[in-house]
Amino acid sequence: MDALSSQANVAGLQALATAKRLGGRTTGYDVRPEVADQVRSVGAQWLDLGIDAAGEGGYARELSDAERAQQQQALEDAIKGFDVVITTVLVPGRPAPRLVTTAAVEGMTPGSVIVDLAGETGVATASSPNPGRPSSNTA
Repeated sequence: MDALSSQANVAGLQALATAKRLGGRTTGYDVRPEVADQVRSVGAQWLDLGIDAAGEGGYARELSDAERAQQQQALEDAIKGFDVVITTVLVPGRPAPRLVTTAAVEGMTPGSVIVDLAGETGVATASSPNPGRPSSNTA
């Protein structure tokens, strides 16, 4: 099992550690490159997309349109190589950004699973059929 957590927050790091304990090969991503060591500390690889959006107080700043497009394309390409994708992005007072595109979902291997923990705040997965409920690529 290859698992990707698209944020290195508390939930994302815990998801990576759990997947690792279950024998998975794990990879973490975040727009804040300074959290790469935290990802590595739970035994996961770091996915560097070349975006640095570190903000104040440990939070990420909003991405520019160009950064967002770069992130979307790079994540779309990367996600296709994972069996499990876990999104944990939450932005206080705002809807979650769409990190997993329909094209990325369609490119995943049949039986792959997306766990979208942002479901209650706007769904970080564009093609989530049942927000707040598990979904699997069965194509």
